[in-house]
Amino acid sequence: MVKLIKKPKEDKNDFSLPIVNKFICCFCMPLDSAIKLCTSLIMVWLIFKLLSSIMILENIKLELIINIVIIIICFLSLGVFFISSLKRNKNIKLMKQLIYIFPLIFISSIYQIIIKIKNVFVENNSINYEELNTKLNIITGEQGGSGEELKKYVQSLKYFSVAVEIAIFIFYLYYYIAAYSYIYDVEDLKKEQIQRRNLENGTE
Repeated sequence: MVKLIKKPKEDKNDFSLPIVNKFICCFCMPLDSAIKLCTSLIMVWLIFKLLSSIMILENIKLELIINIVIIIICFLSLGVFFISSLKRNKNIKLMKQLIYIFPLIFISSIYQIIIKIKNVFVENNSINYEELNTKLNIITGEQGGSGEELKKYVQSLKYFSVAVEIAIFIFYLYYYIAAYSYIYDVEDLKKEQIQRRNLENGTE
């Protein structure tokens, strides 16, 4: 069961997110293992996105180049975070950089959602679905269906692509909260270790 934990603020102006004790997609795993697994999965996904973006780079657009730069930056940030999380003596500063860099992926994700929604509601009048349906029938050697049915099918695919992009954005958002929680746990543990060491040495 995922629980929200109220994080005490050291300063009333400190930025704080909800603290969770489980990753909802991997609820049977401890947060530490779930974060490492999901970090590696996101890195693989970003490689796929990067390759697909590079493949269409021949049609150079500023937003496409910006998207590629964001993917590369976030991939490197995740890589540093992942390597740091594997170490026994974790470097909090190297892990914390993810909190400030990963939100860039939200910009890319929101942009993709806007593009997909635009594709749904802005009709492409240059497409003749009747002619396209005829060509598809010739290619497949099958007869059946109509241009209107093909249009509905294409439209349903567009709706599905919007739903997928929104689901990805929600996953990114929850991962960000879970990663923030994990960093908070590691930082809290290190503070406890320092305090315990100071007490053992007779200092505060």
